[in-house]
Amino acid sequence: KKTGKKYYEGESFINDKGEKCTCHWDGFVCQCEDSAISCSDGSEKWTDQQTCTAECIKSPGYCSSSGDPHYRSFDGKYYDFHGTCTYQAASCDDFQVYFKNVDLYGRAPRYTKRVELHYKGKVFSIENGYVAKVDGVKVQLPYVKSYTSGDTVQILSNGELEIVLRQGSKGRLPAARLRANNAGRTINAELWLHGSCADETEGMCGNWNGNPGDDLPGGSANTLGNVNQAYDENCPAPPKPYHPCDDVPNGHEDAAAICNTLKGSPFTSCHATVNIGDKNGGIYKNCMTDVCNCFNDESCACTQYDSYAETCVQNGVDLSNWRESVEYCPYECPEGQTYHASAPIPSPSCLDRTPEEESTARGCFCASGQFLQDGLCVDASQCKCIHEGNFYNVGEVIEKAAECQSCTCQEAGTMNCEELACPSLNCAENEVEAQKDDSCCGYCAENWVKAVNPDIKGEQRTDNSIDM
Repeated sequence: KKTGKKYYEGESFINDKGEKCTCHWDGFVCQCEDSAISCSDGSEKWTDQQTCTAECIKSPGYCSSSGDPHYRSFDGKYYDFHGTCTYQAASCDDFQVYFKNVDLYGRAPRYTKRVELHYKGKVFSIENGYVAKVDGVKVQLPYVKSYTSGDTVQILSNGELEIVLRQGSKGRLPAARLRANNAGRTINAELWLHGSCADETEGMCGNWNGNPGDDLPGGSANTLGNVNQAYDENCPAPPKPYHPCDDVPNGHEDAAAICNTLKGSPFTSCHATVNIGDKNGGIYKNCMTDVCNCFNDESCACTQYDSYAETCVQNGVDLSNWRESVEYCPYECPEGQTYHASAPIPSPSCLDRTPEEESTARGCFCASGQFLQDGLCVDASQCKCIHEGNFYNVGEVIEKAAECQSCTCQEAGTMNCEELACPSLNCAENEVEAQKDDSCCGYCAENWVKAVNPDIKGEQRTDNSIDM
């Protein structure tokens, strides 16, 4: 704040506009407050930062794609889909989330390999093997893309890779959280969506209107997939649904014997809250399908045990420690990291060493006092400077355009920052002063008015259409 008073993370003040400004590790987030509303259990207050009015909205929605892949919509609809394209999973205003499926064996099953966030002309993605990319280029973590509006896109290692979109400009903190649970050559994808997106979202995760019965148009997962397939991909038509246990000797019986684990402890504590389903649908059927796809290897049931446990956690029943009761489901972590059933997130990093806890998550973490950097757990003294996924050496200057800062890299990954001096503009007659959404400095833009089809001439028809 310009008064010179120092604020620490989590502290706040009221600015001249009446907005509450809270200190975060990457700067202040200022939001208006409308206190003239209270919300009942099961909903939460949201103040629309565009209108500064509040309303009661749903708690964040949860959708997943696991194993075969088996989808669970925001409204709790379970279904299988074996297409091998990239499919829109959800959307809200100015962003979209996509799941990418792959064919590993030249037959069903298919699996999810990558999740993507499309926002402001960029594609942020996380995939199997703990790989993070922006516009197809691999980046180091933690990755943070900042915008002058105060919005950010973060790619973090929170036990598993996550993409977090924070839209402070709209009061969505966060707007979306995408998670890629590593499963070797594939992932199990999870998505949390802000409650203001309910009834508006479109995609494989359904419309989130509270009715699971209308999540499959025409009653077909293949129809839903065709509608939400990425426009620039040419993929074979998805096959008709089938049950892999039909192809395995004694498959149904043997798979059921394994998946009956879901009917025992510790999962029974959640049965009244989240139905496990049966051989015809739900998590239980998903489990049988995955087991038969592995020719009755019991370890292939673990993905669905985990999926059920996480759904229970989302519904207030803590099954985070379920692996302690199922000996054939250990979780293998990269060297130097340890599995935790429930650890605070965001996880400490070289960029933010003491983050304020927002939630908990399962996954692989570095020991206390160490930070994940370039795949290794390192001490604070080994930290490097990082900005937008790139490492910098000591003495190098880093321009943080959205924050209007010019920073010099120092030892142990720290930076010394000062206000960025924007160049003065002297635009030509055919140029206008403009500003990008990720830079505080303006620039001279030419060709600022463009025809949609500059090389195509048409004649105006009497019906107001254009002859192409």
